[in-house]
Amino acid sequence: MAVLFLTLFITSLSLDELIEIAVGSNPTLLSAKEKYSASLFSQKYSNSIPNPRLGIGYSISREKPEFLFEQEIPFPKKLEKLKKISLSKSEIEKEYIEVLKHEIIAELKKSFFEIWFLKNQKEIIEKTKELFSQIVESAEAKYRVGTENLPSLLESYLELSKLDEKLIMLSNEIVSASAKMKQIVGDIDIESIDFEKDAFPLKIDANIKELESLALSNSPYIRYELANVNYLTAVLESEKASYFPDSSVMFDTMGGMPRVMLTFTIPAYFWWKESNKVSESQKILTSQKQKLEDTKREIIYLLRTFKSSSDSSFELWNLYSNRILPQAEASFESSRSNWIAGKTDFIHVITNLITLLNYKIEEKKQIYLNRKYNAEIERLLGMTEKEVINRAR
Repeated sequence: MAVLFLTLFITSLSLDELIEIAVGSNPTLLSAKEKYSASLFSQKYSNSIPNPRLGIGYSISREKPEFLFEQEIPFPKKLEKLKKISLSKSEIEKEYIEVLKHEIIAELKKSFFEIWFLKNQKEIIEKTKELFSQIVESAEAKYRVGTENLPSLLESYLELSKLDEKLIMLSNEIVSASAKMKQIVGDIDIESIDFEKDAFPLKIDANIKELESLALSNSPYIRYELANVNYLTAVLESEKASYFPDSSVMFDTMGGMPRVMLTFTIPAYFWWKESNKVSESQKILTSQKQKLEDTKREIIYLLRTFKSSSDSSFELWNLYSNRILPQAEASFESSRSNWIAGKTDFIHVITNLITLLNYKIEEKKQIYLNRKYNAEIERLLGMTEKEVINRAR
């Protein structure tokens, strides 16, 4: 209800508000939360003693009713170990929620900046096409008076058609990317999202060693695998407790005389079955520990890859924004002026305009890639960009 209220009355949604909606309404995450809540109930009964056995009969020969009561009593500490299993199972579900939450946030951020990039790319091409059309009109006028050649004019028509092709493809990509975002956050109006507010590059100044340390201590993926190790450790300890006998107290009136009996359930055949169960649990635990180590290595590998890519995209954005784009704009304006003055050919103007267009798109693309890689770093660390940057300071 709160999420619905939010989407109805907020006219312009920011990225943070989208994240709040996604975390509060994503079905996969809600399902995981329900599963965790369900696991908490097992903690209330996991260490309880087994239900007693009651028997009621009637002796035909003595014409009297007979009764039986039997209560199984597990060996001391067995119930405590079952409680630990229940607690560790809940911890697995809890850590899985964190894994899902950070995956959903990362996917939402990547989708957000992808749509922003596609929209900006479309806008840049539309403006370039408008300018291109004006230049082509001037070229047509020159051609009519014999000061422009036909091949150059035909080349400009081809480039205009290519721009139309890109616009059609971009429109389709925007629809596809919007559908992906709606899958994550729900059926919202994409046009109500303020993409420009959060569309800027962010450099994570922390060095890779600091990030690796954060990952090893905080990554939801590592914590999830560690929770599985703790669960299997608890299972192993419980299996080891099966070496010890359980007891049972029985009271009955069979045969006409009340009697009390204490019985024991002993591991027969020199603990053959119990030993194999313990060995099985040890092997499974060892396997999970290896999986934990493999997860750590994978996280470190991915972290190094995404950090390098994030830094590169930030540096490229800085290069495009502060050096290449101004140079490309100056080159285009110079060639345009020289063409008008008859000092250069039309093809040179077209080439410089297309080059300027490509660099404008590349500058926006590097912002998208930078935030995309940062979202992956967030996912691996289980932290937001701002939290990572603040830790680095």
